[in-house]
Amino acid sequence: MLVSHSRFSEPGVNHPCILRTLGAAANLTVGDNVGMSGGTVCAVESVTIGGNCLLGANAFVADTDFHPTQAADRRWRKEGVRTAPVNIGRNVFIGANALVLQGVSIGEHAVVGAGSVVASDVMPNTVVAGSPARVIGDVH
Repeated sequence: MLVSHSRFSEPGVNHPCILRTLGAAANLTVGDNVGMSGGTVCAVESVTIGGNCLLGANAFVADTDFHPTQAADRRWRKEGVRTAPVNIGRNVFIGANALVLQGVSIGEHAVVGAGSVVASDVMPNTVVAGSPARVIGDVH
C-alpha cells in the first residue's frame, strides 16, 4: 500500500511515494503486504524490501550516493558514484524520516527509529536509532 496524501497518513507526508529505478539494469523488488507513506526508494543496482515491511512517513531508501564525493565532479559526473545493494528483510519497520543508505542489509523483524541514518547492517530482531543508527534494544 502506497500512501501519498497526508489525509491518509497520521503523521502526514512531505510528497507522494516515489519508487524509482535509475538505470536499465536496476532491480527494485517489493514483497507482499508492504506499506509506505510518502517515502522514496531509488535503485541503481538493487533494492529489495521483504514482505510485511512498513516504511514510515517520508522514509528514504537508496542504493547509491547519487553524486561523486570529489568536489570538481560532484555536479555533473555520474562516474565514480558509490552504489551497493540494499536488502531489507521481512517484517521490518522503518520509522518516519529515516534514511537507509547504500550497501545496508536490515535483518528480519528489525525496527529503525524515526529520523535514523542507517549506514551499516542491522541484525535481525534489533531496534536501532540515531545518526548513525546504533543498537538500542531488541524486539521481544
